[in-house]
Amino acid sequence: MDTIKLIGLALVLVSGTLILLSLLKKNSFFNLRKIIKEQLALFQHSKHQYFIFYALPLVLAAGLAFLYTAKEDFFVMLNTILSIILSILLAVLTILSAKDFSEVQDNEKRNNVKRVVKETINTISFVALLCVFLLLFDLIMIAIKDIPVCGTFSIIVSAIIYYVFIIILLCLLMVIKRISNIILFDLEVKKE
Repeated sequence: MDTIKLIGLALVLVSGTLILLSLLKKNSFFNLRKIIKEQLALFQHSKHQYFIFYALPLVLAAGLAFLYTAKEDFFVMLNTILSIILSILLAVLTILSAKDFSEVQDNEKRNNVKRVVKETINTISFVALLCVFLLLFDLIMIAIKDIPVCGTFSIIVSAIIYYVFIIILLCLLMVIKRISNIILFDLEVKKE
């Protein structure tokens, strides 16, 4: 392997690891730890949902990785999909941030819908975080495509990518469900 490519790979690995560690610090500017913690807390009262959202996708991703190892064309296509998802999520986040429930008379209903909005915003932030992570990961994989790797490494990388993407899709389903509940609540309030 070319020495310059080895140096480049080492720089990418070291800097990427340091950036990731600094972003996950407790007092980080980005506060990624809080976003992840709040997302995982959504399932604290339902271990079954936690299993469906995080354990089963791991098994599915491993199976997919054994069937198909991701190649450059897959990474390019995934980057396009992730970019579209990310832009949609940011638009939805803008809409949610403008929601005002001050005209709702019933305190219990108002607090409930505020909780749903807060959880939805956190889920959107979590999915956006995963999208950015996967975009960066994919770009690195495209950049190092010429470096020969063993089959096991390709399977592990593919499994990681599939796992994160499956979680993104499941979280998108949750966001869609919650957005529809918020819209139905808005319609109900306007009737009253």
